[in-house]
Amino acid sequence: MGCGLKRTEAKVLIFLLKNKSGKSRDIEREMDMRQPEVSSAMNLFKKKHWIKIKTIKPSGKGRPINVYSLSASKQNILTQLKNNLKKEIDKKKEILEKLEEM
Repeated sequence: MGCGLKRTEAKVLIFLLKNKSGKSRDIEREMDMRQPEVSSAMNLFKKKHWIKIKTIKPSGKGRPINVYSLSASKQNILTQLKNNLKKEIDKKKEILEKLEEM
């Protein structure tokens, strides 16, 4: 994507910004994604402290269901993405400058 997010991660982020929260299955269906893609994005967002996870235990048997929502503000996330992009641009500029000096 160029800002530090893969396309699938960006799709999950867009879903959460638009819907405030959702289950993995909701994200898969609405964003036309596979479960591993959603899980991968959620793992990244968890590492970045962008999401909170609420676990709902079903009545009776069955696996618990995770409901994901953003814990970081939209502005905070955008600032982090912009900073990552600036760092990437600076690195590429530095490489170009070194090449020009040769």
